[in-house]
Amino acid sequence: MADEKHILSREDLSRAVQARTGTSLRQSATMVDALFGVIEEALRNGELVDLAEFGTFETDSADDSERGRVRLREARSKRGA
Repeated sequence: MADEKHILSREDLSRAVQARTGTSLRQSATMVDALFGVIEEALRNGELVDLAEFGTFETDSADDSERGRVRLREARSKRGA
């Protein structure tokens, strides 16, 4: 299956941050977790999250965020724009 894509995990992201910043893996993991926490909190509060050159995201429905689930949908893509 040559078309299979690698799934980037939080650990992969933490290692990439570590390599780019020179911080320890523990510090990098803390930064990654903090970033996801900030994004998750904003989405749970009904805010749009706009990441330049990546996309704008929002929760799929208010009911889902109230039940503790955050299902994302891309509001609009900035890729290739």
